[in-house]
Amino acid sequence: AISILHGRALSRLGVDRVIFPERDMGIRVAHQLVTPNLLDYIELSKDYKIVELNVPSCMNGKSLSDLNTRAKYGCSIVALNRESGIIVAPTAHDHLSEGDVMVLIGSNESIDRFENEVVNQD
Repeated sequence: AISILHGRALSRLGVDRVIFPERDMGIRVAHQLVTPNLLDYIELSKDYKIVELNVPSCMNGKSLSDLNTRAKYGCSIVALNRESGIIVAPTAHDHLSEGDVMVLIGSNESIDRFENEVVNQD
């Protein structure tokens, strides 16, 4: 839809899902401007998301057990994307390197807290 009014009309016609491309892209760009390490995100629901974040230099060499994101922040690193390939479901013994991309899943609140307390400290 190109406007709220257009979206309402589509909804009343029975359209299952109305997409607002300009609004959605504006939100995506705003998230990337606010969080420089954010590469991309997927909104799973209004309360949960998956994000891709560059590993900042302050995390270089740290293991996932050192970060302990699930216990400290309530979000989980579910994949690491590095030059050598993607590690799906990394273990606590996997170490982060600057240049890696970590994929996190969690509530909006928990991921925001992780970004503010850890990632944006760099």
